[in-house]
Amino acid sequence: MKGIETFPRWLSALTVLCLTVSTGWSSTIVFSNTASQDFGTYPGSDRSTDFTCILADDLLPAPGYEGWMVNRFGVQIRSSSSSTVSFQAFARFWSQSANGLPGAYLSGYDFGTIALDPGETRWLEAAIGGFALPAETLWAGMQFRLFDFFSAIPEVVVADPPDIGTSNNYFFFSDASADLAGVDNPSGGLYWFGGSPIANFAWVIEAIPVAVPEPGTLMLLGTGLAGFGVAAWRRRK
Repeated sequence: MKGIETFPRWLSALTVLCLTVSTGWSSTIVFSNTASQDFGTYPGSDRSTDFTCILADDLLPAPGYEGWMVNRFGVQIRSSSSSTVSFQAFARFWSQSANGLPGAYLSGYDFGTIALDPGETRWLEAAIGGFALPAETLWAGMQFRLFDFFSAIPEVVVADPPDIGTSNNYFFFSDASADLAGVDNPSGGLYWFGGSPIANFAWVIEAIPVAVPEPGTLMLLGTGLAGFGVAAWRRRK
């Protein structure tokens, strides 16, 4: 799998790794909507280019985890096509703006090329680092890039109710014409399914606490940063 994080985010990810190794912390599931997945799927439709629209759900993690570092996530997708579908998949995360929509861009992940067989359902999971869990709502979205404009469109699995945390009965829809990585306040609006099914998608968010590192942690972090410096120096030579 290919990540999209830039160098500063890799530093944050390294910090998460150091904290995890030195303290023995394991990640905690702070949001999960996986218990009931019998409500079908919703396609990333209405595309004007090879990029589909983005479908983002409002995730309200269980209380008490504000400020924790998100280090892993999962999302469930499906293909309803009668033939194999190949595409690229992108996860994007935002905090919530004052008007209740996706606001400041937090981070993202590029899953690279994926192929789904006819009717296949798959969990996509990835480790990610570099952003703190918002105090209230985390907007988590999926976007796809198709290799064939007339190809069938991958779908995000609809699920409800969340077994950890909560989510409102709506989702954000943006008919984007390009990748939304790094885009604050993407244009779009809120939609729902008229009450049946509930407009929530199958996501899992994991996080670890953030605390002042012990001396051993600082040493490990310093060693890692030194390695980055040596690698950068060698590339410049």
